[in-house]
Amino acid sequence: TGGSTLYATDFEGGQWTRPHAVAEFPVPIDDVQYHVGSDTLAFTAEVHNATQSLEDSARLDELDRERADTGKAYEDLWVRHWDTFVTPKLPQIHTLALQYTATNTTRAAPGRARNIIRNTKADGRLEASNSFVFAPDGRKVAFVAKRPGADYAYRTTSFVYVADVDGSKAEPINEGDIGASSSPVFSPDGSKIAFLQMANPHYESDRNQIKIYDTASKSTSDVAHDWDRSPSQLLWADEKTLLVVYNDWGHSKLAKIDIASGEVKPIVSSQSVGSVRALPGTDRLLIDYSAIDSPTDLYTVKVATGELSRVTELNPQFRETIYLSKPEELRLTG
Repeated sequence: TGGSTLYATDFEGGQWTRPHAVAEFPVPIDDVQYHVGSDTLAFTAEVHNATQSLEDSARLDELDRERADTGKAYEDLWVRHWDTFVTPKLPQIHTLALQYTATNTTRAAPGRARNIIRNTKADGRLEASNSFVFAPDGRKVAFVAKRPGADYAYRTTSFVYVADVDGSKAEPINEGDIGASSSPVFSPDGSKIAFLQMANPHYESDRNQIKIYDTASKSTSDVAHDWDRSPSQLLWADEKTLLVVYNDWGHSKLAKIDIASGEVKPIVSSQSVGSVRALPGTDRLLIDYSAIDSPTDLYTVKVATGELSRVTELNPQFRETIYLSKPEELRLTG
């Protein structure tokens, strides 16, 4: 039909139940996140910017499919992003309350999904997928969106916004910055937001600098400002320590940074670290880890010692059927 159906499984009696439908949507959805404490579902959906609901956007999609031509008219410079033509549709964040039936089965609460960006200051194009996170209490989300304007096509300027999940408001926290923003993440107690910020609005490969926004004082501070590396991912280890993934001499490394002193201590310094997730209630992180001669697998790593433990071996036949020469590291002075 062109839409999406969301399914859930429930954990009962020590095992997972069969998947059951939770909600149906008239348009495709993506980036699904669920906050357990508040029973709030959040997701992104590309919708026509003039519409107020997913249903209205789906009707415009249907009319568009019935057109006899494929011509498009543009009134600004944002015509194509790399190999994809820009359409009148914008990715927007939506929320939906969930509830439980008498049999403890997860269901969507009655009512339509709410677009929490529409008619707010953040009414623009989300900068990237997977770019929003819940606050610890589930009442707000932080995300990154491009700044609308006539210079949209040739400026990288984007802001970190904090929005109420009920759609009442969405406010930027770094309006004074003019470069690209990314990777917002709330501190464990929700009082601060760490994010990455570039300084140059015309250079999308500028160095990412680490910023922390205090929600009470509405002030922003720098972390490890003189560190000459560009992190690509941020997490909180605790209220005093950040975790970062960064590129260094051809390796994607994982390190912890003391917020007060800015001291950087590598945790994983070899091969390549990809996505990183905290494991609640433990002193370990779950990472995907790979090398030039070894495909990606899941590992856990101890934050304090960097001790790695393999979790998966997804391609056990790899070393038996394929020969790869041992890679050697070479450094040149340029």
